[in-house]
Amino acid sequence: MLYFDSIMLHFKKFFFIRYDIEQKFPPSLDEITKKIIKMERIPEDVVEVDVLKSCLEEYQNTFRIVSEFTKEASTKYDKLNPTHEKKLELLFETLMPNEPYIRISHNWKQLGFQGTDPATDFRSMGILALDCLVFLATTYPQQCHKIMKFQSPFPLFALVGIHITQLTLTLSKTRALQYLFYVGGPDKRRTWFQIYCYLVMEFEEYWILERRSVMDFETVFAQFEKIVKKKMWWVDEELVDFVITGTEY
Repeated sequence: MLYFDSIMLHFKKFFFIRYDIEQKFPPSLDEITKKIIKMERIPEDVVEVDVLKSCLEEYQNTFRIVSEFTKEASTKYDKLNPTHEKKLELLFETLMPNEPYIRISHNWKQLGFQGTDPATDFRSMGILALDCLVFLATTYPQQCHKIMKFQSPFPLFALVGIHITQLTLTLSKTRALQYLFYVGGPDKRRTWFQIYCYLVMEFEEYWILERRSVMDFETVFAQFEKIVKKKMWWVDEELVDFVITGTEY
């Protein structure tokens, strides 16, 4: 599948095919398939046509999920939206089960938010940042509590999570995650979230090794981001296993 992806990306004769697939409202897969078999003079009744259509569908799905996440990142947190508020409550209750949920509270600072109202921290990555934090907290609660315990008395959990959301989305747009999307199975959304979780945990290890002050966060994260952007173009077996099996880090 990665070979097919490479052909679609690098062969000039497939430029307009790729352009069609990447559109917000692309033509049907049947139309795209017919264009290719006509271009390549492939008989319509051979099994390879079904394989081609399957590959095109998988290829198209990787663009669709990136488009969905981009839209979510641009969707602002809405305090009047009960779905948004419920997600925020779930995040708090998962990370601080022994504390009463209070919408405006200094407890949010203990989770790494900048102020007493966490909604303001989602301005850069919208509702996607909250979805990522909720997935991380509910899927890997033990790891989250370990991270917060280590970071005390200068919690960075939410700050790291929001930065990693932006990094994961950037990697998606540059196609550095294509291989992981293909090996991760049909649920591209979960694959994306698994990659996000892995990067959060990787950064925590990197932060521990750096032993830097909280004032150096942006510098340390920039270094980490540079390393990750290079690393993602190579097959990382540990990451692949984490994405496929969901095995705890």
